[in-house]
Amino acid sequence: MKSLGIGVFLYNDSNGYTKQRGARVSFAHHLTLDRYEDEFLSFGLSYNFNQFNIDTAQFDLLEFPDGGVVNNRQTTNHNFDVGVLYRYDKFYFAANASNLLDKDPRSLTFDIDEPNELRNYYVYTGYRYTKSRTSNLEIEPSVLFKIFESDGRSETDLNVKFRWYDFEDYYYAGATYRFLNDQIGNPLYVAPIVGFKKSNFYFGYSYQIILNEILGYSTGTHVVTVGVDLFQGISNCRCTY
Repeated sequence: MKSLGIGVFLYNDSNGYTKQRGARVSFAHHLTLDRYEDEFLSFGLSYNFNQFNIDTAQFDLLEFPDGGVVNNRQTTNHNFDVGVLYRYDKFYFAANASNLLDKDPRSLTFDIDEPNELRNYYVYTGYRYTKSRTSNLEIEPSVLFKIFESDGRSETDLNVKFRWYDFEDYYYAGATYRFLNDQIGNPLYVAPIVGFKKSNFYFGYSYQIILNEILGYSTGTHVVTVGVDLFQGISNCRCTY
């Protein structure tokens, strides 16, 4: 059995004198390898469009005395992401590559030293453990490994989540520990997380506690996630449940 999925994501963001807008269109193809053992294989492809510009019309000449910046600086990028996800019962493993295309050198309108290679690679794996099939408590440890091709850096997230079920709904709490792989004992940040699912509504909150030199400029970041399940039940494939 197989299932197809298509998603569209739009964004428009302003931060000071910079503006960023774009869109992502994603396509997913799911295969059921064994419906009785809950074994599935999924493939995904995304097209990304991003436009970034600096609005020089808003510059304060006393704050930005550089007369060389006389027009809006703008760059447009097109790129693709690919990924694969394997699931067997409560175990899952995913591998992804983002920004497959190199940046067009002609788009380097801000700094000639910007890297052309934008590719990042991700490996994500975890397991959902329950003491028994009737237990309401589930423990989910997971690991996210990332490599940045532009400078060869890599980092790891160690995560743990505790999920309490109330029939079809659930509540969860957990934490994330992120570090550069050559500095395991010096975390970039730790982040407690909490959230819940109620019917088709999802809510999550996390606070990233900065623990590196950025602490002098930022004390942390609040992350809020809100979601709603739409068109649930449109497919009878178990991999979409």
